[in-house]
Amino acid sequence: MALGRLWHPEHFACVHCKEPLGTQNFFERDTLPYCERDYYLLFSPRCASCSGPILDVSKSYSLYISVSLHNLWKS
Repeated sequence: MALGRLWHPEHFACVHCKEPLGTQNFFERDTLPYCERDYYLLFSPRCASCSGPILDVSKSYSLYISVSLHNLWKS
């Protein structure tokens, strides 16, 4: 059982890439299942420089604080 419904294992798949999810981690958005890779690719915040997905927002925020403080101390 996943997402409150019963599935054949081969039919429980990522709605984006259609890969069977089996026993791997998955994410739900609007009641639809996504594999981890596609969820991050489609829904993660984006880097202002390269537009790549930011996978760990807490590390990015920490880096932002460090750079901001460094620039403040330089002035």
